[in-house]
Amino acid sequence: MNLDFNFNEWAFLAKTNPEGFERYRSQYINQFLSQSGRHRHRLEALQSRIDVEREQAPTPEAALAAISRKMCQSLSLLGDGMESLKMLLPQPRPSCSAISAPKRRCKTG
Repeated sequence: MNLDFNFNEWAFLAKTNPEGFERYRSQYINQFLSQSGRHRHRLEALQSRIDVEREQAPTPEAALAAISRKMCQSLSLLGDGMESLKMLLPQPRPSCSAISAPKRRCKTG
């Protein structure tokens, strides 16, 4: 299976053949996961959470909103974690070479 993605083809398939779209979507995702190497288990877990949101949502739009909210929450937590880690790092001190001494003018004569 080719992993190239053409939005117009997928949109046309979704409109004209929803069952075919779902079948092809599932195959595409499985193909992608099979090629994801050491990240496969984490990506499968993520896809499982996405599938649960899609199944529980009353409409595709509601599913998109729920998935987007979870993604934003996750990114926010990641950012908070990075800020916490930055606080643990020692603050850089200026090195002696970074501080320039005032220049003296030599008097000649």
